[in-house]
Amino acid sequence: MSYHCDDYRRLFKDDYRVFNLRMEYPYYKGEEIWAVASSLPEKELREKYSEELAEYEPYLYLSAEMALPIVRFNSNNRKFALRNAKYGDLYPYEDGEFEKYHPEMIVDPFEDELKRSALHELIDSLPPAQKERIMRHFFDGESFVDIAAAEGVSPQAVQQSISRSLATLKKLLKGVDN
Repeated sequence: MSYHCDDYRRLFKDDYRVFNLRMEYPYYKGEEIWAVASSLPEKELREKYSEELAEYEPYLYLSAEMALPIVRFNSNNRKFALRNAKYGDLYPYEDGEFEKYHPEMIVDPFEDELKRSALHELIDSLPPAQKERIMRHFFDGESFVDIAAAEGVSPQAVQQSISRSLATLKKLLKGVDN
């Protein structure tokens, strides 16, 4: 990957930049806490800024080529965090937090006892293997892998069987609603 000269100029307005290695890399176990990145050669950097850099001793020297990806990564992370804060969901639906904090927003389509009993009747009308898989997956909370291991079949077979069952149930439910 090539970088433009302007990238380096923006990165090193003051000839060098200091990074806290423990902040950049949480699992870092080295002696050095700091990394000093510069477009200047290390010898010239030490001569020109020896007093300023003394507080960071011992440090790792990074060339501009090594430091630019770190800076870009941090910049992209900041952009992502800002974008997520502005447009992201406070309680995304994937992690179960939404239901926990807003139970009033969750609608159970089978709240009505007639619909619930109709659903159970429709499930009972499925072939025995499909009925068993539906019950184990949705009512007992078993994964496709667990069901497959118990039955001695592949997880894909279980997933396809459940998908076909759901398609059948959707068709049958449309008939019940009408």
